[in-house]
Amino acid sequence: MSNVALRCTDEACAAHNRVQATPTCAVCGKPTVWTVLRVPPQGTGPIAPIYSTPMPLKGQGQQAAHLRPAGSETRTCTNAACSSFHLVQDAPVCAACGEATVVAKAL
Repeated sequence: MSNVALRCTDEACAAHNRVQATPTCAVCGKPTVWTVLRVPPQGTGPIAPIYSTPMPLKGQGQQAAHLRPAGSETRTCTNAACSSFHLVQDAPVCAACGEATVVAKAL
């Protein structure tokens, strides 16, 4: 992840100085400009998060959300045609196919 972003530079635009995802502003249609994301001087404002997902703590490897300790109770889909067949789930109904899930133990 870099520390630059596309921003609208038109002062009359409602999206002025806001990060954009395209080469043109979604509000006014004018070209956006690459700008450097800077930290505000101390005491002048809050520092907004730049990551959309939480980062793992240093030295604590990244653990996937679907992993459970061996032997712990979970649920799984038993529909062989389902894309979530035998995958760990928490819901009583499978989100992929709509069939009821059954209680299972993580291996």
